[in-house]
Amino acid sequence: MEVIYSIYNRHRLPEFQIETNIIEENGQKKVIKKAITKEAYPHIEDIYKNYFKLKDTIINKNVKLPEILKKKDNFISFEFIEGKNFDKILFEAFLNKNEDEYFKLLDEYYKVLSISFKIVDKLFIPLETENIFKSVNLDLLNNEKKYYLLSYLDPVLSNIIIRDNSYYLIDNEWTLEGNLPVSFIFFRGLLSFYNKHRFEEVLLNRIFKYYKFPDKLIQVYYDMEKDFQYHVYGENLQNKNKYLKKVEKIKDIKKLIEEKDKEIKNQSNWINICQEEVKKRDENVRLLQKEFEEKEKWIAICQEEIKKRDDNTKSLLNTLEDKANYINFLIIQLIEKEAHINTLTHEITEKKSHINNLNHQLTEWNYQITEKETHINNLNHQLTEVYNNIKIASTTKAWKLMCFIRRIKEQLLAGNMGQKKSFLKWIKNKLLKQTVPEELALARFSPINFIPQFFVPAENKLTPRKKIEKTENSSVNVSDNKGSSVQTYDVIFFSIMGVKTE
Repeated sequence: MEVIYSIYNRHRLPEFQIETNIIEENGQKKVIKKAITKEAYPHIEDIYKNYFKLKDTIINKNVKLPEILKKKDNFISFEFIEGKNFDKILFEAFLNKNEDEYFKLLDEYYKVLSISFKIVDKLFIPLETENIFKSVNLDLLNNEKKYYLLSYLDPVLSNIIIRDNSYYLIDNEWTLEGNLPVSFIFFRGLLSFYNKHRFEEVLLNRIFKYYKFPDKLIQVYYDMEKDFQYHVYGENLQNKNKYLKKVEKIKDIKKLIEEKDKEIKNQSNWINICQEEVKKRDENVRLLQKEFEEKEKWIAICQEEIKKRDDNTKSLLNTLEDKANYINFLIIQLIEKEAHINTLTHEITEKKSHINNLNHQLTEWNYQITEKETHINNLNHQLTEVYNNIKIASTTKAWKLMCFIRRIKEQLLAGNMGQKKSFLKWIKNKLLKQTVPEELALARFSPINFIPQFFVPAENKLTPRKKIEKTENSSVNVSDNKGSSVQTYDVIFFSIMGVKTE
């Protein structure tokens, strides 16, 4: 933080003692008003509150206030406004003896004061403000035409900054309740300008006359200004009265010139002394310059060495970065390998478990195979016995009869309804021991050959010579055409074969 400008108002009464600083911090300039005494804390608060009251009374969009940046109990900070000071512009016109420009700027100043704030047409001074101007008969102000809605005392020429066709009102500290005349603020601005630059009073009176200030009103405004300064400074006003000092008239120009000549002579002597001192200082500067050049060479060498070191450092940093990246790459690969090893370990564990399960199953299967082999051996033994039994049985008449019955069933299952009936009739005739050819008889009892002769056309059917009759004891009687009957097979056999008896 760099302090650019500071001013301390310790000559004021304790409740108004503040310091004003212009500082630059982080490339930004700001204005800070800070209370010097604890009694001045309320004054900081009044500045803060009156800022918003004043802002509400501004009606000219080209008139602006600096923004508040921060507010605490003991200080308030504003943005710093860059631009050209109205006081300086007017003073340059005066120095250039450009009277038209000078009065044009004064008219502009009066216009800014007249049209930029809310105006009322009646005087009103509350008791609080009246107590400040207690030595003045305020009734003398009733003849004015324009009064401020809020009495703002600070817009003197030095407190107006012009930038981008806008007027910035700075150093806003004094705002009073009540309606003071616009002409009083204009008077304060002119008085401040002429006292600051120490012009002759005749010039100030000329301005008052140009703007038609009555003599009585001028005296009232002088008294009001004196009362206000006393309100701020108290008994210290005598020591700080330069603000109200009237410029003394120069009565004896010749005497003044003589004094100035004497002062110039003294200044010339002082200049000679200073010139000698300057020579000494120049020699010192030359020596310092030489030393500075040597230092510059040394600094250049050091800078070159530093540059080399910086290059080496950058190279090392790049190498370290590459190494770090490679280490990170190896770490990632290591992590991946560990993960892969863990996966393989898990798979190996699962494989071992699976192998154990397979071994267990293999043991069970070996046991089952052993049992199956034992069972197969038993079945082979039984099959051998059955085969021997079948071999023995195949030579018996019962076996031949069984084969004959099996063939009958096969023929009954294979044929259609007409063939089945023809076949059954054929069986019936055979059961009645009808004479049949020898080859048919042999085929009938064959357990292997098919009996196609069973299915013969209807015209080739054999005519039975004997008739089957049912008896009371459920037996079938076989009788010939002559009426003789013999008992042959039981009715049950025909029922099994699906034969209907007549």
